[in-house]
Amino acid sequence: MAPSAATLTVSDDGPGLTPEAAEAVFSPFFSTKRDGRGLGLMLIAEIARRHHAGCTLATDAATGLTSLTLTFPPSHR
Repeated sequence: MAPSAATLTVSDDGPGLTPEAAEAVFSPFFSTKRDGRGLGLMLIAEIARRHHAGCTLATDAATGLTSLTLTFPPSHR
């Protein structure tokens, strides 16, 4: 049996992301929080990239949940 990819999903039930914010969340110093630093998701995406993982962030319109999903290929587990 061939190994499969590993995924990790973290969800948040906050206010969700506007389309504009969704395009910018992985940019350095962008934050939707008043006192945010804008480094967290950028850092996560960079670490994922260096481990050959995919990184996506999306808000589900039906549930309102915003989910960050990391997908690691089998060869890098």
